[in-house]
Amino acid sequence: MLVTEFRKKGLRCDGYPDGDDRQHKQARARFEEFLVSLPALEYAKKDEIRALWKKAKTGDFDYGRCGGTAGPNTAIRDVSETGWARMRDLIHALCYGSDDLVTRFESVLSIKGFGPVVTTKFLAITQPERFLPNFVVRSKKEDPEWPGKLDMIQLLCRLGLLDASTADDAHTLLEESRHSVNNGEMVVRSNDMLLELLHPYFSQDDVVDTWGMAQFLYWLARRG
Repeated sequence: MLVTEFRKKGLRCDGYPDGDDRQHKQARARFEEFLVSLPALEYAKKDEIRALWKKAKTGDFDYGRCGGTAGPNTAIRDVSETGWARMRDLIHALCYGSDDLVTRFESVLSIKGFGPVVTTKFLAITQPERFLPNFVVRSKKEDPEWPGKLDMIQLLCRLGLLDASTADDAHTLLEESRHSVNNGEMVVRSNDMLLELLHPYFSQDDVVDTWGMAQFLYWLARRG
């Protein structure tokens, strides 16, 4: 019932999906083309990668906002040519590598200045049917406009929208997050719990709409 209501109203009161939703999805496709070709990006052009996370201007579309990005901006500015090759390869391996996903995530986090927000956006861009474009694990604000994944899970618990078994798993995850809120494992686990919960309502013809999932959760948080 809630998903049906969301589809009628949408996050911007124009129903889902609206024109903005389609524009954001097109932006994701452009970003993915960039990341596919990242190994060929020369050191002299390294600043081009910042387009993936810089704050969009009014009327622009960026497949979800990242918030503060001073860390990765500084990392790109200060990286040496040798360091750029390593950074570039680690990001590409995160998106398309064959190693364990958490290991690949943690490898990018090892780059000074890179945190889980931008790192998660890389995954949302290149694995759009696996990662929700919600890049925050937990918001630092008490009543955030854009809640993080754990905030969303907590909301679903509070609203009584989870069955008993899933609610137990959610409470366990929320408790564990007190000690490891921003590590790779918590990023993946919180994402996968939301993905599993919402998959039946946002998949059609083998296409999974994770953008719709994230927009629905933002809408639900504002609805209360």
